[in-house]
Amino acid sequence: MLSYRQRRQIEQRESLRAAARLRAEGAFAQTLVARSEKLARNQRALALCLVGLVAAFGALGLFQLTKLTESTRVAAVVNLNAQRLAVDRMFVDFPDMQKHFTSGVDIDESDQEYETAYAISHLYLDLIAAYAATAPHLAGSEEDQRLWRQFAVTLFEGSPLTCRVLDDEIDLYPSGVVEIAKPACLSSRE
Repeated sequence: MLSYRQRRQIEQRESLRAAARLRAEGAFAQTLVARSEKLARNQRALALCLVGLVAAFGALGLFQLTKLTESTRVAAVVNLNAQRLAVDRMFVDFPDMQKHFTSGVDIDESDQEYETAYAISHLYLDLIAAYAATAPHLAGSEEDQRLWRQFAVTLFEGSPLTCRVLDDEIDLYPSGVVEIAKPACLSSRE
């Protein structure tokens, strides 16, 4: 059996240990609170960095998309102009054909040059169809679009053959071509 004094010493040691444990737990709790606050600050900083990174990549992607769109538009315009030059080249190779497309001179199916004129007419219709399909997607100037439309109208007004070919094969061409051609072909018949 323990004496009163020994029991008192044991109780004091246990009390000191309990106090030390409580102090340690309090310090641990304070350390946990400090660490969680630091972690929260780090998480906010990381979130801000991620938002900035996403915004930077988004801006870069938008910039690249804008340049790609502009590049595609320029390529489409260049392609249309190259097709037009190729068709216009036909008048260098066949100068007698020009009157059937610019002066309103009609050509009869029995004429020996009819097949050549018929082929050129199809080339022009294909060119105008390419323009009609591409024009709504081009963000070019209104002046460019007006000039292309005027080119098509002038062609239809100056070529009864092209109007006739379109009329005979109207299902082969998009509605944009027909919309441009109808008023011009009607006025050329008058």
